[in-house]
Amino acid sequence: MDAKDENAKKAVNHPLSKILYRPNPRQSWSEFVTQALGTYLHTGNLFVYVLRVQQGLNTGKPMEFHVMPQSTSVSVASGWMGRVEGYSFISATGSRESFAPSDVLHLKKFNLNDSTYGLSPLVAATLPLTSHNYALRQQIEQLAQGGPKTAVYKDEPDTEGYTSDQKENLKQEFTRNKDFTFVNTKLGKVQLGLSSVELQLLDSINADAGRIADLLGYPSILLSGTKQNTYNNVTEAHKALYKSVISTLHELRDGLNYLVGPFFKDEVYIDLDTSGIEVLKPNLSELITSANSATFMTENEKRKMVGLSAVAGGDGFVRSAGLSYSATIDDNPVEPVDTYDAGDAEVAD
Repeated sequence: MDAKDENAKKAVNHPLSKILYRPNPRQSWSEFVTQALGTYLHTGNLFVYVLRVQQGLNTGKPMEFHVMPQSTSVSVASGWMGRVEGYSFISATGSRESFAPSDVLHLKKFNLNDSTYGLSPLVAATLPLTSHNYALRQQIEQLAQGGPKTAVYKDEPDTEGYTSDQKENLKQEFTRNKDFTFVNTKLGKVQLGLSSVELQLLDSINADAGRIADLLGYPSILLSGTKQNTYNNVTEAHKALYKSVISTLHELRDGLNYLVGPFFKDEVYIDLDTSGIEVLKPNLSELITSANSATFMTENEKRKMVGLSAVAGGDGFVRSAGLSYSATIDDNPVEPVDTYDAGDAEVAD
């Protein structure tokens, strides 16, 4: 965009727009954003290296964006107000690569105990994640053993035991690849079903999943298995999810603008276009009703509100359907017009 107001327009052929189209030779913009935000939400930190033009008329201007490894470390001067002196990480060859602070964007989640690095949402979710993991493992083990626990009991207590020869014959007859257990009495089996502890285990799986989703800003109602999948609930959940994602995108947008804006004299900036997201669009019928009742707005302002273009003579105010049209909101018509007697009100010159 090339103007920070309502008259902003897309800067199609600007060097910055070309970077957004292809941030680097290996990624499209969507791939770059997916990697960047995935890293940010997972670790609480995002390091983006800005590769600059090294020579020519555009020397120093941004040329590529690259997401740096998670192992990137920050060098900070001593003192709680110490400035960042640089960033570095160990490359695959074992050498340390260093970068100037002016070439790196560092986004970080709020961390009360450390101003250098952000706090990962997954660290905050350690207990729910651990509980969820143990509960799922317990459920898997139970399913692997054939479902709910069963009890085996001796049905006929007064039964003579096998002789040694009978035991040996049975073992030779039934043993093939592995041994087995046998008894010389009639056995009964009863299914115990799910205990109260096991029922609580199932409930804890959904509860922990909901807590983890909340920490990541993901509406838990969109998770499979929920009992509240009504149309309105799901629609509102989708809106909440988009708003959460857009808020995170705003963090990336603001960070990139802060870093690269000065190299373009802050005459252009990166922004998001959310007009194509259907679930976020307002209800047109309700919007028209609201605009029609807003007597403090001009006709063209109302048209703009519902997505229509301006019309000639639409910069005045309609006080009421049965009164008149005035050029300004402070003008009073000399002779109010009754639409039932004289038809439509005339537009003042």
